[in-house]
Amino acid sequence: MIELSRRTGCALHLTHATMNFGVNRGRAGEFLVLVDAARADGCDITLDTYPYLPGSTTLSALLPSWAMSGCPDDALARLDDPAERARIAHDGTWRARTAATA
Repeated sequence: MIELSRRTGCALHLTHATMNFGVNRGRAGEFLVLVDAARADGCDITLDTYPYLPGSTTLSALLPSWAMSGCPDDALARLDDPAERARIAHDGTWRARTAATA
């Protein structure tokens, strides 16, 4: 993306520019060298990152909305019930497949 910005002159914003996962872990310095060099060459590049550790997304973001209805105790009761848990897993898997193909 940086090279594309350099060649086209288009502004670039890198959102959620984190270096916490897999092969990028510990490579923030290398990344910032690339960004700084492009900016020094006149590229209009900005970036942001989130101010928390990865994995901070709550379980409710992964569950179907009906599974979280009511109070927290209602949701925990659903998760404790084998039949409801299976339904949650089925609906969650469907949702993930649908999002992946959108």
